[in-house]
Amino acid sequence: MSATTDRSRRLRAALGALLLFAAGAIDARAQDAAPPLQLGAAEVRALGIVAAPLRAVTRGAASTGYAQVQDGAALLALLDDAAAAQAAAQASAAEAQRLRGLQRDQDNASLRSVQAADAQAAADAARARSAATRIALEWSPALRAPAPALVAALRDGRAFLLRLEFADRDVRLAVGDRAHLVRLADDGAVPDARVLGPAGGAASVLSGPAWLAAVEATGLHAGERLRARLDAAAARGVLLPDAAAIMLGGRRWAYVALGGGRYQRRALPADAVAVAGGWRLAHGFAAGEAVVVQGAAQLVAAERKPAPGAADEADSD
Repeated sequence: MSATTDRSRRLRAALGALLLFAAGAIDARAQDAAPPLQLGAAEVRALGIVAAPLRAVTRGAASTGYAQVQDGAALLALLDDAAAAQAAAQASAAEAQRLRGLQRDQDNASLRSVQAADAQAAADAARARSAATRIALEWSPALRAPAPALVAALRDGRAFLLRLEFADRDVRLAVGDRAHLVRLADDGAVPDARVLGPAGGAASVLSGPAWLAAVEATGLHAGERLRARLDAAAARGVLLPDAAAIMLGGRRWAYVALGGGRYQRRALPADAVAVAGGWRLAHGFAAGEAVVVQGAAQLVAAERKPAPGAADEADSD
């Protein structure tokens, strides 16, 4: 085998390994939990790992706040724009793929036309992402892909969107939780609102968090304010200590001790709420689970450490 051929083989192998590594990194960032890390008892002691159980937290009394009816027409216009942008992105991507196939297999498409199609596909994809991001920032991440039934009800005037705000900073709501509503004008009852997710847009008028909710009702109008009340059970969840949360890849994570020297890095949910002493989590973590409160940085380093023998295998190629 010639030296040139050998160098080419090594270059292809290295490039393949690099692509696999990049793909794995992307997948790890997209997942909410990493594969468990196995450590021996001696390693655990050497790294100084300390874990503590999560405790359940609930609010001892009902909380009150306000709900403001949102302009559903503005959201529907944004959703229509986002749908059109997504359709254009899919069409241009398909056209670019078709031209690449023609250029590769039959040479029936010029390189210039393929490049133009690729550029158009990239621009359309960027517009689609921008439209989805705008909805998430101005309204809620929960509305990136809203349920068709909700959109239909908003169009027909059978449902309205509400921005819920509470002065209690410990309020913790999960998707599907209910808020009781009363009209301010006449104390008339309104059907319960169902929480969709954290609200985007402007900062809350009250000092606490804001949530986006939907209510199936008639006779409401944009800008109208209602009184909102939460039962004590709406604050259910667990308290993750500050010491357990780490930032990695633009997300917050915590290590869960699974037992037997196994530790799993798990992402905090997007709707985690900062409270005194840590983070209130409604899902993703369970009361009684042990999380690492000392040594999380050492576990990150251990995860990134090459597997035994990997360096030797690379050198032997």
